[in-house]
Amino acid sequence: MPMSYAAFEPTRYAMGDTLRFAKRMNLIQTQPHGELSSTGYALADPGEEYLVLQPSVTAEHDERLDFTAPSAETEPAVLYLRRAG
Repeated sequence: MPMSYAAFEPTRYAMGDTLRFAKRMNLIQTQPHGELSSTGYALADPGEEYLVLQPSVTAEHDERLDFTAPSAETEPAVLYLRRAG
């Protein structure tokens, strides 16, 4: 039985999101820095810009600053921070 195109919709959205962040960020300067996030997933140029992945809404809670995805769904979310100026 062939897969429907709807089954690929989340993948297409994820690829589009990846492209938008790749165009926005200075990827040459960023490196994986899992130690900077309680989720363990951070791409960063420390002091300049950060892209943090929260794989699901049920994030770890500790004394660091937490972020909450704007939707109540359990889908992955990302936080992008960039130094102003």
